[in-house]
Amino acid sequence: MGSPTILDSGSKSKLYTSTDTSGNRTFDLDVHADANVVAVNIILDVDDNDSNAITGLTHTGLTGAVELFDIDASRDNTRATRMGIYDVSQCGAGTLEVTAALTGGATCICACVMTDGFIESFYTFIDRQVDNGSLKVHSGNNDNNILVLLATHQNTSAGGTFTTGTEIFITNSSDNEVAGVAASQATTTNGLKTIEYDENSVSTPMVGLAILFSSQSDPFDGITGKLTKPIVK
Repeated sequence: MGSPTILDSGSKSKLYTSTDTSGNRTFDLDVHADANVVAVNIILDVDDNDSNAITGLTHTGLTGAVELFDIDASRDNTRATRMGIYDVSQCGAGTLEVTAALTGGATCICACVMTDGFIESFYTFIDRQVDNGSLKVHSGNNDNNILVLLATHQNTSAGGTFTTGTEIFITNSSDNEVAGVAASQATTTNGLKTIEYDENSVSTPMVGLAILFSSQSDPFDGITGKLTKPIVK
């Protein structure tokens, strides 16, 4: 079957900004006609606390879009971060409006990836001092999936470089205070898919979403939450 495709790197899968300058922020995502899943990582340029937080995500504008996950990925002393994953498989092209509810005000950006694949699995992570980052993932379904890193980070130097994997985007906010980065890896080497990222010069905190997208709508063939046979034989 093969790996799914990341759609329109840099034009639809990209960093989105909001026209709102205070209060809640709405991001108008330009959904590709072939998209099945849209994933977003939204960062507010202030450390998460009771006074400054992203308290939830809502969506409108694209008939048939279904929220699969709304994830609070923040911890104290990291930038307030919220992640959303949406099923748009029944929608076609259009604008998905994602609104982040805020309790504080600061620069807010939305890193977004779209794919014609489906969710196989994912996890979130916080790395407080990204310098030379490495992400390695194994799956029994490597022939049919692609690994995606979708991350935001506090940015004190412009950009960075993906040394392993295919860059989707590396984009700073207009004030260069926060950045969104994304990359993919479809190639499997020694049973692993690997993405590696080098910060330019200064180690900064990164909050990320690592996702395996599968070309199969049900990569586990109906298994939902329990093992049907032992892993170790």
